[in-house]
Amino acid sequence: MWIEGPVDVRGQQTYLLRSDFQARVMWIRAFDKSDTWLDPARMAVLRSSRVEQQPLSKSNELVDVFPEERRWADAGGAGGETASDAPLDELSFIYYIRTLCLAPDSAYSVNRHYDIAKNPVSIRVTGRQVVATDAGTFNTVVVEMRVKDPRHFKGEGGLIKLFLSDDRRHLPVRIESDAPVFGRAVFTLESAQTKS
Repeated sequence: MWIEGPVDVRGQQTYLLRSDFQARVMWIRAFDKSDTWLDPARMAVLRSSRVEQQPLSKSNELVDVFPEERRWADAGGAGGETASDAPLDELSFIYYIRTLCLAPDSAYSVNRHYDIAKNPVSIRVTGRQVVATDAGTFNTVVVEMRVKDPRHFKGEGGLIKLFLSDDRRHLPVRIESDAPVFGRAVFTLESAQTKS
């Protein structure tokens, strides 16, 4: 995961949030490349792109989101209303969570995913944990995010567990996510660069 920018989208300055994931178990491979153009002033997504390949499926999504009009449209012609004038997607939710008050036992139900069918997103602080990584050892706040995504997860939805540094930056130190076919994907911080 990393951030680029600023990048212009329809005359607005955005941060480009990027995430690349690859997995392989024997001959079975999967990858996911997600890009999100986030207006940092409103904490609203203006564009979202995702290319993924699972063992039995492929998808390529490009969605333009119009927060001021409370609507979204994808390159395939689908679209709809948004539940909020500050909509988010899966990747930007991780950055949004970093702005919350992560007090012990706090819980949030958030209706800000641009696709109404994926709301609400449930967020819950479950504890504290020390996590060792290549970038160092961190005291972390453990946060569970439950997402509704019928295409990727059945039943109550997918669970993403975030281990965020227990400081004002809330850096993602470790991310554990349900992964169809593979079971569980674990991402651990290798290095962190912050601008002063």
